[in-house]
Amino acid sequence: MTNAQEFGSWLRDGLAQLVLTGATGSGRTRVLGELAEAMRTQGWRVTELRPSADDARDQLAVARALGADLTPGELGDSALVEALARSWTGSSGEPHLVCIDDLDRLDAFSLRAVAAACRRTSARVAMTTISEQGLVDGLPEAHFHQLAGWPPAQIHDVIRRTAAQGPIPEVLDRLTLLADGNPGAAQALTQSQSPAQLLGFEPMLPVGFGVPLKVRFTSRINPELRPAAMLLACGSGTPPAVLERAGAELGVRDTQLDALEQAGLAENRRGGLRLRPAGLGFALEAVSSTGERRRTHTALARAFTGTDQGRALWHRAQAAGEPDTGLADHLETLGESSPRMGGWSMTSLLLQRSSELTADTGERGRRLALAAEAAWLEGTPARALRLLAEAEDLSADLDLKLRVAYVRGSIELAAGAEDRALRVMTDAVPAALERLPLFESTALLMRACDAAVAAGDVVAAVSLGRQAQGRLADAGDAAASVRLQLVAGTAKVLAEDLDAGLALVEDALAACSEQRDQSHSLVGIRASLIAGDTGALVWYADQAADRLRESGNRGMMPFVTARRALADVLLGRLRSAVDITVSGIEESALLGQENARAEHLAVRALAHARAGEALEAGKAAELALRLACDYGLAWPGLGRSRSGRWANSNWEPGTRSGHWSASPCCGTETGTSVIR
Repeated sequence: MTNAQEFGSWLRDGLAQLVLTGATGSGRTRVLGELAEAMRTQGWRVTELRPSADDARDQLAVARALGADLTPGELGDSALVEALARSWTGSSGEPHLVCIDDLDRLDAFSLRAVAAACRRTSARVAMTTISEQGLVDGLPEAHFHQLAGWPPAQIHDVIRRTAAQGPIPEVLDRLTLLADGNPGAAQALTQSQSPAQLLGFEPMLPVGFGVPLKVRFTSRINPELRPAAMLLACGSGTPPAVLERAGAELGVRDTQLDALEQAGLAENRRGGLRLRPAGLGFALEAVSSTGERRRTHTALARAFTGTDQGRALWHRAQAAGEPDTGLADHLETLGESSPRMGGWSMTSLLLQRSSELTADTGERGRRLALAAEAAWLEGTPARALRLLAEAEDLSADLDLKLRVAYVRGSIELAAGAEDRALRVMTDAVPAALERLPLFESTALLMRACDAAVAAGDVVAAVSLGRQAQGRLADAGDAAASVRLQLVAGTAKVLAEDLDAGLALVEDALAACSEQRDQSHSLVGIRASLIAGDTGALVWYADQAADRLRESGNRGMMPFVTARRALADVLLGRLRSAVDITVSGIEESALLGQENARAEHLAVRALAHARAGEALEAGKAAELALRLACDYGLAWPGLGRSRSGRWANSNWEPGTRSGHWSASPCCGTETGTSVIR
């Protein structure tokens, strides 16, 4: 039996007044609406009343909204009570239910009249309120029932039913948190998101609230508590001491913050006060004025000074109304540490805000390009492309164009547009090798080689290999050196100069074993594929996955998981391989990485085939081939030894694998690595 059915049974059995209480997000309005509909189906006459925020400012407007037909001169205690009781009782003999939503909006005078009218009418009355204070004394005989929000699993179901596409797990969890147990809010929040936001291609912040949803969230805030709520919206989770200092500057008293908490609009979580539900803060910022937001951020910036310079800097940046070169520089510096502190999403936001505060157009473009790279690594390629377009419009600087080519080419390659990616990156490689630091230019060179392999363009790969060979003697950086060796070796293998190519690849693999950073791990994966060493492939794939998780690099992960699954197939761990590919296929699709999705499907088909599951293998292979045809993918063959077998070695760092030949194509990377 649902709540509405149970409450309806109580009312039919003689309960005169029912009061539903609960914090914002508990679904009071929804349950009251369900109760009204249930009673209508039982043949009851139902009157639904809900004074608006505008009505609440005038006692006569409140009276009329509650059903009392009075003139200004008739408004008094007894007259209002009689008018309400008469209106609710009516002349019909049929059972009647009066539903009054949001009693919290009523002043004390109107609340007393409602309580008295409930005793004088023959109608049943059901009401909702956040807090029973002010009503329990006036209507002690009423039944007060406290509602709890829906559990996360049920909110998940509401969001999935509402969403046209997705959402990805991260967005699903975020929407569930914002809804705070309220299914109506969950539905409205989901409808406010675009398909790109639901699939993680674009950030959810700021949440795209529609006008009704803004009103729904913010109308519950008493105007006297608005400054306190705004303080929590701009400084969610701020420590109490800092909140007190900022509040003193804004004229916010502790009693106002306490009132928000008592009304269920705020809660103390993880050592700081936060608005509840979380969507309330976004909605409040969306409807507030620029001046109101700037004053609040300025007060928070001053309050954080001396205790948390990072947060003080962020609030100063949010309060700034004009370009500020010094502030922009500090913000970029803060962004450099954000991958470790707050992930690539925070890095991208900091760099974008830094760009907005920069006066010089060239610097603005450079910072936007960095924000775009961080957005790509975060796993939002659509936002990354938008930022790249803005960066290119701001500046014609060649170095910026080269960095943009790296990120744009990486995104295009991952999406399966390998011909376009190859054209973008090969055009940029010669200038990059001349102008950019070798660590950056070799990252572009290696990505261009990946695109050449994916496109099956041996001529382009050989040309890139020659450029890499020419710079080998100049490589002072360890990571740049192994990249150059790998590209040169790959080109020779593709040109069927196997001995020379494998010698270069073996040198790169040996050098990678001495380092455990992300760059060497990713080169080690490629080199292991060409050398045909499964043990080394497992080692480097696991090591790379660890580094990517540590840095929050989502965009690169599908490249690693596809190759880790392949290693499991070659080692006979077929169930593990299938499990990896299932999640890899989903993640690749959500990130728009069709190349990686095809690779995961191909590995899954191989795993099912080796397990004797012909039907499943056929399905996966058909999907993989369909993607290959749609995107023109020239896939890598599996590396094999001269006798046709892979080397299933118990590989450890510092050892060299045997000389293994490779098929005409080597493994491709379908994500991007960080130029760090």
